[in-house]
Amino acid sequence: MTYVGKILVILIMVLSLAFLTLSTVVFTTEKNWKDEVDKLKNQLSEVQKKNNALTEEKAKLENDLTVTQKEAEGAIKNLRDVLTQKDGELARYTDETTQLRKAVETAQENLRSAQQDADAKARDRNLALEQLRAVQNEANQYKIQQTELNDQIRILERELEQAKSNNRYLRDQLVTVQNVLKANNLEADPARYQKLALPPEVEGEVLLADAVKGRFQISIGSDDGLVSGHELYVYRLEPRPEYLGKVRVSIVDSDRAVVTLIGTTPQGKKIQEGDIVSTTIRPRG
Repeated sequence: MTYVGKILVILIMVLSLAFLTLSTVVFTTEKNWKDEVDKLKNQLSEVQKKNNALTEEKAKLENDLTVTQKEAEGAIKNLRDVLTQKDGELARYTDETTQLRKAVETAQENLRSAQQDADAKARDRNLALEQLRAVQNEANQYKIQQTELNDQIRILERELEQAKSNNRYLRDQLVTVQNVLKANNLEADPARYQKLALPPEVEGEVLLADAVKGRFQISIGSDDGLVSGHELYVYRLEPRPEYLGKVRVSIVDSDRAVVTLIGTTPQGKKIQEGDIVSTTIRPRG
């Protein structure tokens, strides 16, 4: 219900009460009707005055209501304009908030990536430091080893000088010995004496025999490791195994050699072509 409707309801109620009062007075009193009528007229006049006052009040209220409505409409329009502006600002703020949220998310992602990169770089730096310490330790070990090697080099240099001195002395001694050997018609080659000390394990056979002179040609020579002075055993296996004595190499070729009998053969046995000569007595395999 509007404000004007409320006023009209109140006015109707007041008029109803007035007529009710008048009716009640008419039916409940036996006084002078003229006086009562005058009284009622007076009351009616007062009611009319009040009605006029209420009518004026109503008109004023309606005017105030119109003004109020216009002001309210203006206020509503202003509020709508403000609301529209606020909606625009809210939309702008929402866009800005969304952009800021995206920017924050991007920054957070960049921060996580940067943190991961920093962690990886920190791990790489720690690994590099560990490798550097290992290299430094290894370098220190190399320095120690270098110092030890330098000491060993100095020792070896002194030993080399001593060896050179000993070598010069031995060379001089060797020349002296070779001269003495040559003066006595002896072999001066040291390799020959080394081979004599370690005779090869070889086996051959008698190719030619001169039993009178005790000289024989055999089927092995220097290619087999023989040198003059080597001693070999002579034996035969057929018709029965027999030991025939020892011979000494006197002349050596690459594949043959001449040997001479040492002493005599057992029981005057003769060495013949085909007999076996060997640095060791052993049957043929």
